Amino acid sequence: MDINEIIPAVDNAVYNALNRFFRKDKLYSINSIAKRLGVAHTTIKKLVLQGVIQATKDGKFISEESINDYLRNKEKK
Repeated sequence: MDINEIIPAVDNAVYNALNRFFRKDKLYSINSIAKRLGVAHTTIKKLVLQGVIQATKDGKFISEESINDYLRNKEKK
């Protein structure tokens, strides 16, 4: 294998690794989501318990993607 073939392969592998690392969703506390949406902490907690908003397994954090999904679904109604 020639060095000119190795460099693009390494560059591609590094790019893919960095892309996977930085694509991870940001996680927010229920409190920060409640403040962001202008509702009570208990409102967000209820939506998580009802399964309307997806949270981490421990129920303490919500991803940006989950909030965006919730807001998109809310707009449709």
